[in-house]
Amino acid sequence: MVVDWGKRRFVKTGAPIDRGVLLDAGMVIAARPGTKTVRFRDIAVELGADVDNVARQFRDHDDLTAALFDRVMLIIIDRTTVDPSDWRGFLTAGAQNCLEVFLEYPCLGAEAAAGRTVGPAELDMMESLLSVLRSAGLHDSEILRFYAAYSSFTFAFCATAARDRLAPRTQASSPGWVQPAAVISRDQHPNATALWSRLIALDYPSTFLNALSVIFDGVDGSVARDRATA
Repeated sequence: MVVDWGKRRFVKTGAPIDRGVLLDAGMVIAARPGTKTVRFRDIAVELGADVDNVARQFRDHDDLTAALFDRVMLIIIDRTTVDPSDWRGFLTAGAQNCLEVFLEYPCLGAEAAAGRTVGPAELDMMESLLSVLRSAGLHDSEILRFYAAYSSFTFAFCATAARDRLAPRTQASSPGWVQPAAVISRDQHPNATALWSRLIALDYPSTFLNALSVIFDGVDGSVARDRATA
């Protein structure tokens, strides 16, 4: 069994079909343009297997999706190689890798907002994020506050980008973060009018990084306040 993640190629060798093999095939399917969801039938066809043999390895379709999503988390972890002692660089790289991987597997990235049991890789990611925030100098309540802000924003932003990849905008739509307004009044919207050219120039990548920077500046500010009152 060979999975070539770069070329999205699945090589069948007649190896025993276990849960890991099924998930490998599912990831290859998920990466293909146009894939909206990975079904038991898709994996069975990919492997030349019986669909019932595939289905019995999972409780249901949600279990399959959750297991594939955990593979996505593992890829993000593997790609985030920045030294954790550089907490800002580590968290920035992790978020950028999350966006990159969600866009590579959009049908799985779009599932990020769905409530489900945390898988092993996602638990490892949670532990690393909490550890990095602690190393930044935060105390427990602030660690939780900024972990929630960082993880919820990153997952929501990346999941939205993945959904957009599944259902791209029409060519007439603007690629910017703010869509052009039909009518804007200087009297009713003075601030929007003053900043309009900059607003419509905002793009998704820069908006993503700017929002992360605001969260990180909050971390620095919280640590500074704690040190000032210590």
